[in-house]
Amino acid sequence: MDHITHVTGGGVDESYAFHGVGRRVKITTAGFGARKLLVAPNLSDGYESPQAVTDDAGNLVATFVYAGEHLIAKITPTGVEYFLSGLDGERNREGGCGWGVKCNTELRCLW
Repeated sequence: MDHITHVTGGGVDESYAFHGVGRRVKITTAGFGARKLLVAPNLSDGYESPQAVTDDAGNLVATFVYAGEHLIAKITPTGVEYFLSGLDGERNREGGCGWGVKCNTELRCLW
């Protein structure tokens, strides 16, 4: 397989592990530790994306919610971060993400 397995430079030192069919299953960052990934197809489109991340001990770091291939939320032990935009891919005209939720400049919704 022709996957990138190690990246260094610019203050980054990360290694990546893959399983037999080529899915990235682990990221190890120098000074931070390891994170394991559950990667699976998204519903209805066949794209594969991280569905959950744990630390090396198996404690949940984050889970992800998708609408097709679009990431719409990240759930962590401390709360939920939404990534919502209008149907046309743009932030809605009122500067919100819909449902009365305001977005910051990165389209991350703020409750």
